[in-house]
Amino acid sequence: MDKPFEEICLDDVGKVLDLTIKSDNYNKRILFLAMLSAFTDDYQINITLNAPSSAGKTYLTNEIAKLFPQEDMMIYSKITPTAFYYSSDAKYDKERKARVLDLERKILIFQEQPNAKVQENLRPILSHDRKECKFSLTNRNKEGAHRAEDVIIKGYPSTVFCSANLLMDEQESTRTIMLSPEINDEKICSAKELIAKQEADPSYYQREIETNADRNSLKNRIVAIRDLKIKTINLSNSEEVLKRFNEISGKPQARHSRDFKHFINLIKIIAMLNVWYRQDENGKYYANQQDVNEAISLWKNISRTQCLGLPPYVVDIYYDVILPLFQQKKQIKEMGRRMSYNKEELALSDLGLTTQEITKYHMTTKRSFLDSWKMKNLLNKLEATGLIKTINNPTDKRQKLIIPLEGVENV
Repeated sequence: MDKPFEEICLDDVGKVLDLTIKSDNYNKRILFLAMLSAFTDDYQINITLNAPSSAGKTYLTNEIAKLFPQEDMMIYSKITPTAFYYSSDAKYDKERKARVLDLERKILIFQEQPNAKVQENLRPILSHDRKECKFSLTNRNKEGAHRAEDVIIKGYPSTVFCSANLLMDEQESTRTIMLSPEINDEKICSAKELIAKQEADPSYYQREIETNADRNSLKNRIVAIRDLKIKTINLSNSEEVLKRFNEISGKPQARHSRDFKHFINLIKIIAMLNVWYRQDENGKYYANQQDVNEAISLWKNISRTQCLGLPPYVVDIYYDVILPLFQQKKQIKEMGRRMSYNKEELALSDLGLTTQEITKYHMTTKRSFLDSWKMKNLLNKLEATGLIKTINNPTDKRQKLIIPLEGVENV
């Protein structure tokens, strides 16, 4: 096979992405690979970007999407299930007497959380249960009478869902890789510097980006990979891959079968970047150890949140806010007990956190406000996954106290 491109690694891709996206190093690499996965028969990766408003979900997605052929993109802002089926991309098939929406090798981007029914109806497609899904819908004809009409969704796309909603059905969470854009001082400062550079001379900045040799080479590589229409990429050592996944993921969980498939797909898509160097003498494509190592490096960053079935944003609040606040309160209470020569052990009710304390500490550390609705949903998610438990406040029966379970080993 001719080798029109040099062999590259994910760091080389990262340098191109760094031109317009600051920080979010593993997020942007995984999102890029997910979009590239559209150009396969059966290795598509689905992404859910979940974070508060203004965290950069849409920007991150749109900047990476600019690298891909626009004819392969299907980008939606808000869309209802009916509008999705009857979009201009759906064509009527006279032989099958149905409207057919062909999503084969397409990249679907939902810039705002779509109607829950859209995701629900896409479940068989996202989990690759069936390559064609048939839906019977009721519609009105020109006379105003109701009639049934069939719609067929065909093919496996790669999908990106952007959402600020913490309420996510478990059936969707297991079908996607969940990411959250970083929210930290370094990223915010870098983003402001980039905006200043863009606004100083927009035409010069745009020309500088569009003429960048590495960026254009990556765009050409994407088109070349798409046009190869690769069907299968094999694993050289599947037992070693399984062993490494188990080492990272820990105790087996029901969701691990799907997570392991996500992990394998990452390996194969990384191999696709250098497909011209991954072919044996029989014409078969194989992922090598370098591809496995790069996938492992990515998976280590997301394994904990994937196993919990929670967006990284939610897990970060647990580890950056709730757990440190609990430890801080425990130390203060323990010091007070010793100074008063109190021999009684501290009770959980002495250490439990109120929602007001968490909200205040979150404002101090994250510099953003958690309203009561978000707080309630967040705590419900953390309790459902076993990271916290709630107890009644003995001095105020109307109030619940939050206990992080990793903080009570010695209490």
